[in-house]
Amino acid sequence: MGRNNTTCMLHGNLSSIPPRDGETRYSGYCNMRSKQLLRSFDRKAHLDWTSFNMLHLRVRGDGRPWMINLTSETYFTHNWDDMYSYFLYTRGGPYWQDVKIPFSKFFLGYRGRIQDNQCHLWLDKINTIGFTLGDGVDGPFQLEVDYIGAHIDYAHKEQFAYEIYKRNPEV
Repeated sequence: MGRNNTTCMLHGNLSSIPPRDGETRYSGYCNMRSKQLLRSFDRKAHLDWTSFNMLHLRVRGDGRPWMINLTSETYFTHNWDDMYSYFLYTRGGPYWQDVKIPFSKFFLGYRGRIQDNQCHLWLDKINTIGFTLGDGVDGPFQLEVDYIGAHIDYAHKEQFAYEIYKRNPEV
């Protein structure tokens, strides 16, 4: 909770030196993700954002670059680790920052690696939203989130922002 008990505060100290516990191999990043919504009898509940084309955030950061991560429900088990991401550059300072990101700008990644074969985000079954910091700079960090929402911008007409390549194009 933030200082006024109405915001979400993600803060801590980032260290790129792994602890000497014999198990941890990687360090230097921080991730926070929302819990999967559940219905009765532990059935998954999804967010349906098909009526919207923008993600709207009201954040206050420390000037470090963050990533916004969205996961959607997949049909096949080999797609469970698929995540759609986009960069969030915070200004730092005491002022709030309103950020509007089109869903068409989110790119597909699998276990932290950007995929060559990109596809658009399925907005009918959004599972989680998360924030990742991994800029490689040791030291304190802070991100305060006041609002997360989805809305529609009728001026935005782009369906998908990235090129899709054919592996063996027909001549």
